Amino acid sequence: MSITKERKEYLLNNLLLFMKNEMEEAGIKKDNYWFVVQFPKEAYYMGVPEPKFVPASEDTAKFIAKCPCEENELDSVVKYAIAHEFLEKHGDDSIKITYYGMDTAVKYEEYLEECVSDNQIIINNYFKSTDATVNEKIIKSRNLFLNHDIGGALENIWDAFERIKTIFNELDKKNSTKKVCDVCATSLDYENINSEFLELTNLGNNYQIKHFETNKKTIDDDNTKIYLYFRMLSLITFVIKQLEVAENDL
Repeated sequence: MSITKERKEYLLNNLLLFMKNEMEEAGIKKDNYWFVVQFPKEAYYMGVPEPKFVPASEDTAKFIAKCPCEENELDSVVKYAIAHEFLEKHGDDSIKITYYGMDTAVKYEEYLEECVSDNQIIINNYFKSTDATVNEKIIKSRNLFLNHDIGGALENIWDAFERIKTIFNELDKKNSTKKVCDVCATSLDYENINSEFLELTNLGNNYQIKHFETNKKTIDDDNTKIYLYFRMLSLITFVIKQLEVAENDL
């Protein structure tokens, strides 16, 4: 299973930064720090009727808790990083960061501090909807955002919004959207939720966010794009969590 270039860069940057921070926290040097890449598995031993469960390595488990990913994704990223000299390999399952990798981690850390600031809390908030396409669009938008493609991030988060309107697929889009707003209206009134849906829908229809016809208005500055991105991401986060609560209450 292959992963996109954006996803690979996102995971690579986060892995390198994680390793850098772990080294600094432990007060050890680059040459004395090894990251063990091991996922949970069942190990069979001679004469043992039941397989023994082997947990993930502490390094792997700790990283995935901070930056959720699948085994095939991390494996792909590690192989890529070794091939491009961000990491060095030691044995079958250990890796070490290189000076080039450390420099990349420092630059990524500076970017987060300068361009993402407190919004990084939102963008690292891991959650999943019940719809695979919504999740795919959210992940892609995050990866694009963290790789400086704000326009691409905005387009994909808007795609996730349009998709989530149809989450109740037994209904047409209008009635599915109405039901989504109704489910979300636990503390706020339905009109408040619906108003936000309508306004963001109109912005998507009238500006070059997900449609790029010449009669659509352009958004030229990144500050406006970032504002719209996090406004939409906050709404989608809220909707997914409200739908999860409603499902668990059934």
